[in-house]
Amino acid sequence: MWWNNCAGFDIRISQEDGSSHWTVLVVTPVMARVQTIGASAEQIFCDSTSSCDAGQSTVTLLLTASKAGALPIAVLIHDGQSTDSYTCAFQLLKNAYPLCFGGNDVSYLCSYSLHITL
Repeated sequence: MWWNNCAGFDIRISQEDGSSHWTVLVVTPVMARVQTIGASAEQIFCDSTSSCDAGQSTVTLLLTASKAGALPIAVLIHDGQSTDSYTCAFQLLKNAYPLCFGGNDVSYLCSYSLHITL
């Protein structure tokens, strides 16, 4: 499902068939612009906060570094911190914004190492 209001916010909701995993993707006009700058092709930070509500939802911010500080690329709200939950969340981002990392295809991340810190 996709929802876009007159202010330019892009909000997408996804739930896989036969799965309990769900994801909400939020991209504001500022985030859409940040996706096009060169810095977003160089370094991406993922910061997740869990247990935000009684349903154990996780909020994941995708940020890039710039001279002005961290700039947001997207916000993902999903149903937990399992591998499947993150896979569903990043799949929604990939489907909605395939060139969100400075014009690079999101799938190029698969060729680089992914560092996760807890």
